[in-house]
Amino acid sequence: MHKIIKTTITTLFFILANTFLLFSQNTFSECKQKAEQGDANAQYNLGWMYDNGESTLKDSKQAFYWYKKSAEQENANAQQNLGWMYDNGEGTLKDSKQAFYW
Repeated sequence: MHKIIKTTITTLFFILANTFLLFSQNTFSECKQKAEQGDANAQYNLGWMYDNGESTLKDSKQAFYWYKKSAEQENANAQQNLGWMYDNGEGTLKDSKQAFYW
């Protein structure tokens, strides 16, 4: 009985994990496509995904790139994150003037 329950739980966990992974990959792909088309919110979201390693590998340079694209379109969240990245030299060279600007 315990073996059946353990096998069932393991199988369910495997199914849920794979479903989440597939959903995450689709979300990342859709977001990247919209970001490349110039959608400021998608650019911010893609930057956040790269910044946090969500649905992709963590990549500070890519996060910086996408935050900047979004910030240039006046996305306030992207501007704040871009300023922080300049202030801390994360994904770019440290630049206090740029940090203050954003």
